[in-house]
Amino acid sequence: MSADEPSRPASVDAAAATGPRRSQARRVVLWSGAAFAAIVVVLAFGLGALIWSAKHPAGSAWVLGFVPGLTVVEPKGSLVGDFSATRVVYVVPGVGELRLDAPRWHALAAAHGDRGRWLHLVIDTLHADRAVWIAVQSTGPASTGPQTLRLPIE
Repeated sequence: MSADEPSRPASVDAAAATGPRRSQARRVVLWSGAAFAAIVVVLAFGLGALIWSAKHPAGSAWVLGFVPGLTVVEPKGSLVGDFSATRVVYVVPGVGELRLDAPRWHALAAAHGDRGRWLHLVIDTLHADRAVWIAVQSTGPASTGPQTLRLPIE
């Protein structure tokens, strides 16, 4: 220290040294809190969109458009509850195509499953006027089947 500089108490020097650390810690806490809040908002929005898409006709039609290989012609109703369509076509690449004419169900309900299954579906009535499977003709070796037919839903 030079002679023209005023002397500072040691407590002021210690506070000046810890000041940047405190502001950096405060900044980390604020960023962490903001990130956590953003995650909560995104999850809440996703859950709300999922519930809306399952229980409202417009949402059901919107979500069906995102299923790869699925074409639904004139969907009516919601996925949870009563649903019908003119035709449903599901294409499994390299395997075949499933066509359902006038599929419909009444009183579909979904709940949390048990015994290792993650979803429990109950359908009062399920009907299609016609179901057609069109297999793709392959020249290669036959594919092997699955080891188990247990579904993750009941």
